[in-house]
Amino acid sequence: FNSTRHPGCQLVGHVMVDTAPGKFLIQAQSFGKDFSAHLTNVSHIVHHFSFGDIEAQERVENGGWKGIPSKFVQSLHPLDGNVYV
Repeated sequence: FNSTRHPGCQLVGHVMVDTAPGKFLIQAQSFGKDFSAHLTNVSHIVHHFSFGDIEAQERVENGGWKGIPSKFVQSLHPLDGNVYV
């Protein structure tokens, strides 16, 4: 297996929702093809995932808002860099 020639799926997008409790799910699925779940590799890496206004986050990350604790800035992207196997 060559990961350069077969980089896998890439998911990119924006979801606009009202502030409310709920769940956001991503599911491996194939329409028109059967696959064995136990033979399917759905491991993945979260490169970037965030909530909230993108422009406001960029201002915070670039030091545009003074006095914001660094732990808050780190909490804007809690899933970044996580690997799931």
